[in-house]
Amino acid sequence: MKRTVGYYGLLSAFIITASTHLPAAAQSANASYTLENYPDAGQDNGMIWHYRNFANGPVLAFEVPETDNQLWTMGCQKQGDGSVRIANLLIATPRELAADDQFGFTIRVDDGAAIGILARMLPVRLEGDPYHMPQFYLPNRHALFPALARGNRAYINLNGKKFSISLKGSGEALKSFLRACQ
Repeated sequence: MKRTVGYYGLLSAFIITASTHLPAAAQSANASYTLENYPDAGQDNGMIWHYRNFANGPVLAFEVPETDNQLWTMGCQKQGDGSVRIANLLIATPRELAADDQFGFTIRVDDGAAIGILARMLPVRLEGDPYHMPQFYLPNRHALFPALARGNRAYINLNGKKFSISLKGSGEALKSFLRACQ
């Protein structure tokens, strides 16, 4: 049996879609991006976006000021061919990943499209102890950076470990970092 939708049905669908500014499919896909499903990873600790320029290069971190408590750090790495890449380290422990595992994960800023990232569990020393944490490299002109600078919240799905971070203050810190990282 063929189903038809009348003029008023189509008009109603258009009005509902237009009034929410998102297609119905996008609304249901974005409905799970809430603090309930992606708990805030830095709010309880007082984390902020902080830019510093050290002798060995600029660093941007989402951290508790005046401590070594960090969740995300970015460093500038100039390549031999003149290009620049941003080294990223997430202080997080994704599920079921071991040393040197390569994996993909997503970062969604506000209602934007999810950005896919390829990372690897690489060694890092934290307070003198060896750990393996997600690390990834992006070109300094990657689409993630302007999204983070303009956004309000980033939703991160790290191999099933879901959390979010506030982007309040990220705009100026990121702009300063990227200007220094040319």
